[in-house]
Amino acid sequence: MISFAQNAGQTAAFAAGFRAARAPIVITLDADLQNDPAGHSPAGGRVAAHGATAVAGYRATRRDTPWKRLQSRIANGVRNRLNGK
Repeated sequence: MISFAQNAGQTAAFAAGFRAARAPIVITLDADLQNDPAGHSPAGGRVAAHGATAVAGYRATRRDTPWKRLQSRIANGVRNRLNGK
């Protein structure tokens, strides 16, 4: 088990998990189960086995509420402004 003395954020948690991983392929999941683990395609493993360092995907059928979409747009706008985009 990996733990931090205080909250360190998602990026630090991913980095610690990736460093501790022992498997050749690592798949990340949302804690809120918004992404069904059964949806991870075996193709991702095949692509990674051929030298890719990352495989990205997207949900073709999202079921977000209007409130969730508004929150995402606001958060993305703030992030983009802070990153100068």
